[in-house]
Amino acid sequence: MKRLLFIIEVSLLTLLVISTLVPEVTYARPGGGHSYNSTKKKSSPSSTNTYSTNNASSEKESSYWDDVEVDKNRDVSGVDLPDWIGYAIFGLIVLVLVWVGINSVIEKIREKGLVSVPSKEDINENMVNMAANLRRIKSVDPNFSGTLFFDFVSSVFTKFYALHEKKEFKNLSPYLTTEEIIKHKKRKTKKEYEKIVIGNMNIKTVYPSTTLISVDIEANYTVLQRGKTTRYDVVERWSFKRNPNLLSPVPEKMRELACPQCGASLGFTDTGTCESCGTLVKNGEMQWYVSSRNKLHQQVFETSGLAHYEKEKGTRLSTIYHPDNENQLKQFADNHNINTDAWLAKFDNKVVHEYFTKIYDAWSVNKLDKVRHLLSDRLFDSYMFWIAAYKAEGLTNKLDELKIKKVKLAKIELDKFYESVTVRVFASCKDYVMDNRGKVIGGSDRKNRKFSEYWTFIRRTGVKTDAYDYGTCPNCGATADKMGQSGTCEYCNTKISNGDFSWVLAVVTQDEVYKG
Repeated sequence: MKRLLFIIEVSLLTLLVISTLVPEVTYARPGGGHSYNSTKKKSSPSSTNTYSTNNASSEKESSYWDDVEVDKNRDVSGVDLPDWIGYAIFGLIVLVLVWVGINSVIEKIREKGLVSVPSKEDINENMVNMAANLRRIKSVDPNFSGTLFFDFVSSVFTKFYALHEKKEFKNLSPYLTTEEIIKHKKRKTKKEYEKIVIGNMNIKTVYPSTTLISVDIEANYTVLQRGKTTRYDVVERWSFKRNPNLLSPVPEKMRELACPQCGASLGFTDTGTCESCGTLVKNGEMQWYVSSRNKLHQQVFETSGLAHYEKEKGTRLSTIYHPDNENQLKQFADNHNINTDAWLAKFDNKVVHEYFTKIYDAWSVNKLDKVRHLLSDRLFDSYMFWIAAYKAEGLTNKLDELKIKKVKLAKIELDKFYESVTVRVFASCKDYVMDNRGKVIGGSDRKNRKFSEYWTFIRRTGVKTDAYDYGTCPNCGATADKMGQSGTCEYCNTKISNGDFSWVLAVVTQDEVYKG
């Protein structure tokens, strides 16, 4: 019997060891840096603070075992069993453990989307094909803008969940299929969504012949269901279609989901008729609509990884340059009548270095109010979520002695309404997480950490002179201390965070996942 107990103890110890081999999800500095691992599916810094923990389940297990009565005076030493029974049990337990371990790994791979990293050649080929397909769309629709398209996708995605249990959901009817509307009406489970924040969006496929664009959306939101509140990280693929010969609306109508005919704000019947002008807006006839949507990944958001650090894996990867870079740069220089070398030097110094330093300095003190006008709305919401997450745990992510080593121009995109510039920034800093007692609990405040990130800046087409006085409103000249959550100057009521006056940081992508 003692031998049998020993075998069982060894088996349980083996189970404990195997359980520690399952990877856990972790989170990161702005852009997903210090704890980012491309083998772990996560939303890059991008959400809001309502958390779900495992405390309830652990308490339940403890209370169960507390109720079990054990007779400590019982003598089991006289019980003896044949050796083969012990070995048979041991073998059975080992087989079960192996089966459980393999299935756990498979499930983790399935959940976290572990895939092989595409080669540089594959990425370049994909960029060439994507650029060609987008050019075909622009040849028919010169108003098409990638920046505005993402704004539209963001608006539809956010309102789809925010209005999910509200009567105003009907206002989305022009942008959803009839099947989607019917499915929503017939839903049996009430599920409310709050604090929806988009972290990243990537165009997955473009089909010019049918004017269909599929977008992968990394986001997180809080779900309220049956009195329980849970926050999720998700990756969803939404496909958008429209009439191939359609001309995209102007920026104001793209962002606000207004009626394409009269410009009135959301106000539609269940059938998609504008309540202001009476125009019936059919799917795809006047604007993009969601032809399909699929959830690729979902996991409960946890704060346990905020102080965790992963090794930088993409810093030594080759820089990915867009194949049309040279032509776009020449076009940009011609549009502004500038010397490319002189402009690049000025952009490096006045925009990249200034923004990089100011934004990360603000991040290090958990306050973004002084750099609000330098960030797009979507990126600001993303960063504010992560700052709230750190604060909720009594933590601060410090980035001390930040130094930029070099900057490389990776991509320039030009369209009728916006100019977009993506650079790869190589930098180093002392990157660490500190608790509210001043104790370093992650990273190092002594050793420099080298890293690189791709930063994408946007600016409205037609801006001739950038406003480089970062401490004032570029419209009225007042101090930039009252920009508010919306990026609107409270002195002159002008929105500053949309690139109308100068460059705005719109996207930060980690080097190991950037695909151009």
